[in-house]
Amino acid sequence: MENEFSEMKGVRPSNEELRRRVEHVKSIIVHHPIYMTVLEELEMRFALGNDSLTSECLYLYGPTGAGKSTVIREFVSRYPPFSKTSEYSSVPVLHVKVPLKATASSLASKVLLDLGYPFPTRRTELNHVRSLIMEREVKMLILEGAEHLNSKTINWVKTLIGEVNIPVVLCGISESMWMFVNDPQLNRLFTNKLELAPFRYGNKKETSAFLGFLHVMERQLPFAKPTNLTEKTIAERLYYASLGVASYLMQLMIEATICAVNDGDDSIELEHLNQAFERIKLISRPFIVNPFALDDFELEAELKREKGNNFRAS
Repeated sequence: MENEFSEMKGVRPSNEELRRRVEHVKSIIVHHPIYMTVLEELEMRFALGNDSLTSECLYLYGPTGAGKSTVIREFVSRYPPFSKTSEYSSVPVLHVKVPLKATASSLASKVLLDLGYPFPTRRTELNHVRSLIMEREVKMLILEGAEHLNSKTINWVKTLIGEVNIPVVLCGISESMWMFVNDPQLNRLFTNKLELAPFRYGNKKETSAFLGFLHVMERQLPFAKPTNLTEKTIAERLYYASLGVASYLMQLMIEATICAVNDGDDSIELEHLNQAFERIKLISRPFIVNPFALDDFELEAELKREKGNNFRAS
């Protein structure tokens, strides 16, 4: 496909052109193997749940920024609501974001709201949720934000699962695995657990997967000339800066794009990544160094140094 982004040749473009290029980067989705595994699993659970005797439940987990929300949005977009009558729409996949500090009442209200019913009656919330799910012909329920559930809301979810008999997907950060430790019933319901993990940079297979991700990304960047993200000296710095977390990589690309476009450059260079990194503050990594500012960078040595500093500070 012909590149839609022309050369800037050292001339800073308009803010509108800057916005266009940055929005293009924000829209990039890399369908790497781990991402596709999750997408295919969701499709399979959706298909298996059709007129099934039991609910096909799945627990999807991973660290913040690994891509859980992105893959869920893509899956949900494949099954958009559609009008059945002038009075209501069918909702094949109901995607609900669990409210912060959710109670059974607030979660039920959120489900009803997302089903198009903004005024729930507390006395009949569970019954109303069940009947509206059936009325709107919901085929799968996705609850994103499992870390916001507590024991009472978990019991509400278990009751709902038993009554609606459709596939239910719980999605949360890795730390939310605590839910299953003291709740054997929940663990039995969600025996299928799938992790969307960050990339690794260890053995040949892991490194190849990470480089594959970078290769697809660099081909979609909004520049007239290629950006060599897969070059070893760049790739290792990118891994160190992100620890393989996709959202951190994307944020670096967004900021580096801003820097490059403002300079009128036609590709992202090391200096743009240096500037981008300085704009992003990783509070969770107090001992991280800017890998793009170092002339001599050794990935293994820097990871070891950071780990040692964290250990001494703990």
